[in-house]
Amino acid sequence: MKQDFYRILQESKGQSKRLSVGIFFLFCNSVCIMLIPFYAGRMIDGVTKHLEGDSAGARRDVLDAYIGLLLVGLFGGLFQALRMYMFNTASYKVVARLRNRLFTNILAQEVGFFDSVTSGSLISRITTDTAMLKNVATQNLSMALRGMATVIIAFTFMFYTSWRLTLVVLAAFPPLIAAAIWQSRRLRVLARLTQQATAKATSVAEDSLGAIRTVRTFGQENHESSHFASSVNEALGVEMSYGRRSAIFNGCLTAGVFITLGSTFYYGSRLAIEDDLTIGELNAFILYSINASFGMALISGTYASIIQALGASTRVFDLMDRESLLPHDGVLAPDTTETGVSVELRDVHFAYPGVPDRPVLNGLSLNVPAGTCAAIVGASGAGKSTIAALVQYYYAPIKGQVFVAGVPVGEIQHEHLHSLIGVVSQEPVLFARSIRSNARFASPDATDEDIWRALEQANVADFVRDLEKGLDTWVGERGIKLSGGQKQRIAIARAVLMNPQVLLLDEATSALDAESEQLVNDALDAMMSGRNRTSIVIAHRLSTIQDADSVAVVSEGVVAEQDTHDNLMKIPDGVYANLMRRQLAGLGASTDDLPKLAQQEQKKTK
Repeated sequence: MKQDFYRILQESKGQSKRLSVGIFFLFCNSVCIMLIPFYAGRMIDGVTKHLEGDSAGARRDVLDAYIGLLLVGLFGGLFQALRMYMFNTASYKVVARLRNRLFTNILAQEVGFFDSVTSGSLISRITTDTAMLKNVATQNLSMALRGMATVIIAFTFMFYTSWRLTLVVLAAFPPLIAAAIWQSRRLRVLARLTQQATAKATSVAEDSLGAIRTVRTFGQENHESSHFASSVNEALGVEMSYGRRSAIFNGCLTAGVFITLGSTFYYGSRLAIEDDLTIGELNAFILYSINASFGMALISGTYASIIQALGASTRVFDLMDRESLLPHDGVLAPDTTETGVSVELRDVHFAYPGVPDRPVLNGLSLNVPAGTCAAIVGASGAGKSTIAALVQYYYAPIKGQVFVAGVPVGEIQHEHLHSLIGVVSQEPVLFARSIRSNARFASPDATDEDIWRALEQANVADFVRDLEKGLDTWVGERGIKLSGGQKQRIAIARAVLMNPQVLLLDEATSALDAESEQLVNDALDAMMSGRNRTSIVIAHRLSTIQDADSVAVVSEGVVAEQDTHDNLMKIPDGVYANLMRRQLAGLGASTDDLPKLAQQEQKKTK
């Protein structure tokens, strides 16, 4: 626990000046608070003088005490305002820095990390957990220091007023402190469980809301509500346990404080009866004791909040300190302007991190020379999309190597590698931003003129011009305001703006209707014909396969065959020929109909 707390304070070092000034004003404010009982006691003693017949002295003492109280009120308010300003502004800066660092480190993680972590859990850490740490580092620290200052200053005045009464109060401290330490260990465990349960509920909500149309399509609103309620109730159960323990602890602590105060008042009254204390001093001591009790309650409440926040600190710091298993530490940036970019997978073995016992690739080798087009075909689950993921360095092979431009992908500088490769996938991802922002996502320096040129090439410029806000049109979350074909063409425009030397097409038109497919295919064909551009196409179109320079057939984790379409069809019992026969049988055709089918496909896309 100490280590986490010190780490939180360390994260606040950037605001040490503000916090130091805030602490100074905090102590000044605490002194002002303690002066109120002092001057109140002076007033009471002044009244006592009046009762004893010294009216002139009484009026003078009461007036002096009143002036003192006025000054205390003015300066106390000023110090309080300055304290709050310093601590609050420091807290805002601390949480902003924490969130930025955490988000940056999340983005630096390998893709495999996101396969096993929900986005809702990550969002919970970035928002809720960091906010709790902010409170520890600033607001809770402020309250704890205020409580400590109040207790220390109160005891100083108490000791000055009556050392015997002060010893009575101090006698109660050891058992109260021991109880706090004992309880804190149990509260921290519950606090960590609370954060985990809350993150789970957040993840469930994010998952359901992100797929709201699917939920509505299948009429599963009640099911999803029950699912979320179950997660919330799980979190509620842990929170109730935390609340019970915290309430019992604070109740016992409060009872101990009240018993101590009662004993103090009784003993103080005895001292006043015996003339060892004046009535004003007794009153002042009682007020000091109440303030000290308030300070202890403040420390106790803050301590409970700190314990709860430390449950979140482990989640935040574990993620903040996590190093990517696939670091972006490549430094090479090969000049491929003239030579083009070749792509090669050499004896690659691979299994996804979440299922290491189910290999996807088993010694796959594939070579795509610079400036050529390779079509990759194979049954579903054969590993076609895995090849595209490895080329982009989403994952590292278990064995073997992946080369881009003759250089292992892990040795190429991260930004340079991805500037070489443009991707258009089956499910294009658009951000909840404008069309302009989405189109130039990979090319932030692109002008509007560049964007319109790319939109023209992607066959989507006319559609964008017809929109009321044009390039400023907001596309909605994940591009929900656009059709599948429109999203796909915006994604193509994004790739066009990049002007990549390698184009990866992963089933880019398989989910589109005939009209959208025609427009997208025209855009893709224009893009693939770019000068010296290497294209890797995970294909299902006959015309694309026939036009490719080579066709690689992936089966059982290896490239079973690789040649031109015509040559592969000449292998009677070949994997490719059999695959074609099965597809043609589904269309009620045979291999003799291939030229005719390809021509029909080409006519559809013209």
